[in-house]
Amino acid sequence: MVSSPTLVCLWDLDETLIIYDSLRKGTYPTIDAVADPDLCLRLGAKLSSLLMSLLDGVFGFRQLEAVDIGRCPPSFPTSSRANGAADVAPVALGDHPPPKRPLTAPVSATGEEGHSKRPRAASVNATGEEGNSKRPLTAPVSATGEEGHSSITEPLSPAAAAAAAAAPTTAMLASERARDSDSARVAGLVARASARYSGGEATLAALVPAPWLAARARTLAAVDALTGSWRLAAAGALAEVAALGGVNVVVTASHGVAALAKLLLFLGAAGPALVEPCRVYSAAHRPKLAAFQQALTDLAGELASERASERAGERASETAAAAPGAGCASDDGVLAPPRAPPPRSGTAAAINPNGAPGCSSPRPLPTVCAGDGDEEARAAGALGLPFVRVRRVADLAGVAEACRMALAAGNPGSEAAVTAGSKSVGAGAASEC
Repeated sequence: MVSSPTLVCLWDLDETLIIYDSLRKGTYPTIDAVADPDLCLRLGAKLSSLLMSLLDGVFGFRQLEAVDIGRCPPSFPTSSRANGAADVAPVALGDHPPPKRPLTAPVSATGEEGHSKRPRAASVNATGEEGNSKRPLTAPVSATGEEGHSSITEPLSPAAAAAAAAAPTTAMLASERARDSDSARVAGLVARASARYSGGEATLAALVPAPWLAARARTLAAVDALTGSWRLAAAGALAEVAALGGVNVVVTASHGVAALAKLLLFLGAAGPALVEPCRVYSAAHRPKLAAFQQALTDLAGELASERASERAGERASETAAAAPGAGCASDDGVLAPPRAPPPRSGTAAAINPNGAPGCSSPRPLPTVCAGDGDEEARAAGALGLPFVRVRRVADLAGVAEACRMALAAGNPGSEAAVTAGSKSVGAGAASEC
């Protein structure tokens, strides 16, 4: 995260930072009237092929597609073998490997995925063989040992019945172990995807074949010629926000890992350099307003924790400098009384975000939203934040200008963005810069 950030810029991804969906769907000519519809569709198909190869070959997307990832984790060095995520071999352009077994596949007694050789539901006969048992295990036994309904049963005592009901069954324990194993495996795969995104162009050079890199270069050059170098202008706008001391946050309707792949495909090294993986939020299964709120709340919490750690360090230094009994020897050898600790910053009336006296609350950061659609515009309006609508490549330059205006004005609406709940929906229209 940017040290002591001064502002936040919430970006939409598709048709704001990158041009992808409108090319793939053939709708870009409605944005640029001079664009050739057939050329747009061809470029969209090439981009889609490049993206799918990248997702399958580098990000292991087929194993994560069904997992809802609202926020990607921070990037950190990770061992794929240690976290249970098998290495994904690079694939050639357009070569999609067959999907692997779903993460919910039952686990055998040896821990392997797939259907167990001995299903738990299979009946077992007296010799332990599978199949319909001649003597089902649940068959009642009479007092004489014969099968059938017993005329004299021997019920369990109340204590024994309660213990039997409370005891976890073997199937329940196996299900819990499988679920924990799946969770750890998913976490490892997502962490690896985050690390590979952060590797930038080095990741692509190491994991994808040369024909893919050449096809990507040709396709992006054609996209730049068609869109007026939209992706380069987007990288410049992200860099301007960072130069102002801001944090770039991307909120997208795409899957979280797919968003990382898109940023890497289009922006290359500029993607991870200007947008951290933990600043990418997916609104695939929720409104963008909820994703906006989570992003701002997460950032406010991180800043509060950082400031609390700094204050704790300052107090520890003050305490060490004025330790009880740590008198100072004067020139004549007489111990002087210990010095009183210096006064703390703030007053007793000042409170921190947790309500504890002694430190002032952090000031909310100025925040600007940018996007092409109505949903993010409504979300910005509900939170009282300025919104820059991006419909042309020239509109990207307005985002940095809006950020400078927000910095100058202090943007008091950002406080409402952090604390607003569901009642803020429909609070007003977005103010478009």
